[in-house]
Order: sequence, then structure tokens, then C-alpha cells
Amino acid sequence: MKVGNLVQVNPNKFHYGDGMMGIITELFPAVDDWKETAMVSFPNGKHVEYELVDLKKAEEKECHYCGGNCPNEPEDSEYLCDGFAGDIDGLYAEDTQAAVQDYVFWREAIEGVK
Repeated sequence: MKVGNLVQVNPNKFHYGDGMMGIITELFPAVDDWKETAMVSFPNGKHVEYELVDLKKAEEKECHYCGGNCPNEPEDSEYLCDGFAGDIDGLYAEDTQAAVQDYVFWREAIEGVK
């Protein structure tokens, strides 16, 4: 594993972020009883250190338009192909619909159904 890898935290009742995905921001060598560790940054702003054995590299998605890394880039990335950025053929419409449904569900759960 290396800095910049997208990783997922292995399930364990003692870990913060079980199953969450984050980015490795720093790597540290083994010290005393600790094996090699990594600092992981999560989308919610938290930064947590884990032993590498507690992380797995997340599967990155390939762009349906260009075959590149577009789905794994930030929305404002300069590296997005035009097809992905505008979803000109609607190849990601299903993903978008699922995201909207999730958002509506959690919004209603938090604020109550109106």
C-alpha cells in the first residue's frame, strides 16, 4: 500500500469506521508492538491511524466512457473525461438515481417525513 491509495477498513468491533473508505495520507514503519501503520483520512474529516493489516485496498471503478480513473476522482478534478463529467449517454443514470434515493431516505430519517 502507498500514500494516495483508496482503502476500506476491515470490520472489527474495536475500529472506528468499520467498512468505511478513506485515503492513506501517511505511512509509518513498525514500532515496538505496532506493525506498519497508515494514517487514513475519511470524507467526514476524521483522520485515524490503522495497522496495515486492518485495511484492504478498495476496488477502484473504471470509467464507462474512457476506461480511465474518472469515477474515483473528485467531481471538480481536471482529469475527468468529458463523457463522464457530463454523463452524455446516461451510463451513470442508475448510479445517480440510487444516490438520490439514498439522500432522500436519510434526509427524511433525520428531519422526518414532510
